[in-house]
Amino acid sequence: MSSFDASLLIKLFEEQYLMQVTKLTNMKNDHVFLVETEREKYVLKTYEDEETLRWQEKFTEQVIERGTKGMIPFVKNIRNTSINRIPNQQKVFGIMPFIPGEIIDPSNWKQVKDCIKLLAHFHLKSGGIYGKKQVIPFRSQLLEKWNQRLQLFVRSLQPFHKAHEHTGVESMGGIRQAMARYYEEAIHWAEWTLTHVPKAYLLFLEEQAQWERQMAHLDVAPHNFLTMKGQYYYLLDYDLADYAPPLLDVVQFINRISNEFEWSFDTVEELIYTYSSIYSLHPMEKKIIPLLLVYPNDLFREWLGLWKNHGGFHPERVRSYMLSLDQNWEKRRRFVQTCMNRNI
Repeated sequence: MSSFDASLLIKLFEEQYLMQVTKLTNMKNDHVFLVETEREKYVLKTYEDEETLRWQEKFTEQVIERGTKGMIPFVKNIRNTSINRIPNQQKVFGIMPFIPGEIIDPSNWKQVKDCIKLLAHFHLKSGGIYGKKQVIPFRSQLLEKWNQRLQLFVRSLQPFHKAHEHTGVESMGGIRQAMARYYEEAIHWAEWTLTHVPKAYLLFLEEQAQWERQMAHLDVAPHNFLTMKGQYYYLLDYDLADYAPPLLDVVQFINRISNEFEWSFDTVEELIYTYSSIYSLHPMEKKIIPLLLVYPNDLFREWLGLWKNHGGFHPERVRSYMLSLDQNWEKRRRFVQTCMNRNI
């Protein structure tokens, strides 16, 4: 492990939970571990500071108390808290039950529909959540983030020796060649979104979410949904969860799965209908979803994740994603045109 060893984690777990560890397995980037005891399995996750874990503990407790489906609770220790400090470090760790399921298949239509229903139930139960200071924005945080991401994307297209010398980006050569076929369109789509989305209305939604303490997950990638035999579903990884419009989760989820369904506008409409049958969307929200889907957030995320050498963005995975984009690019182009033609 990067900053502490396995024996220390085992020792701390056994002291705080009074169970003997039989095995500790690194599951993700030296900060998520599978803990096996004689009777049960748990997930141990480390956090950079106590405040981050305390917020997740507070909001998950509240939404679970309201009967929210598919949430995974933290397990309290012998001190009746989920906060476990690591000596001589700022880091802490929390413990959750291990769910023996599988990551959803984003090409499985039933699973995709079940997940957007789960997301709607989460939003339905997660208004008025306390535990964090409200931050009232004075301009749209989403559009600010997207504008910064666009600028970074443009900068990343500079020659490698100038743009990013220290990350070994020679491995991106083939991916860059693929990117050359459609980066100009991607930039145009991003600029179009930032120009045409009604900024005042989006800001209103963001302000409203802060005043009403409405939660959004903000990382609704397929790998953060777990299913048990296609019948039971769980929403994982609450690291980014915050007060924000639920609409952002809907757009993010649809953006992440649309390539699997060849950018079908009918698919998008059915997902919006399915979601809004559980958690009602204002007619204006339904109208701006297609406009937000013009922004190629998936493309920017994959490219920039590899360019910045973030963990999890491996060249082969990104190359495979670029290949799938190649296969569906003409369909995506028609999808984007349909979205652009929608009237507000």
